[in-house]
Amino acid sequence: MRKTPTAQQLREIDKLAKGKLYSSVLPAHAPLADHLKHDLCRQIIIYQHKKGLKQKELGKLLGVHEARVSEIVHYKIGKFTADKLMEFLEALNPKAHVKVS
Repeated sequence: MRKTPTAQQLREIDKLAKGKLYSSVLPAHAPLADHLKHDLCRQIIIYQHKKGLKQKELGKLLGVHEARVSEIVHYKIGKFTADKLMEFLEALNPKAHVKVS
């Protein structure tokens, strides 16, 4: 069962996003695979903000054009497989772990 983020988690995400809207809301009835891809995008976005990277810079790290990065930061999850998003996250953080609960 998917848990709703706590108020503290939402504040942290908002702080990292610097008040910008990066995502549409993922429907509660969305398939588990979509939730996984959404969470992977979120982790990539958090990395981008923590490192202060522009989309072009993040694209260089991931080996993709900044237009693909734009799709990630706007949660265009239909354009990616979970495998590809995990590959991107691993490129940014080789020690990253994916946990399913």
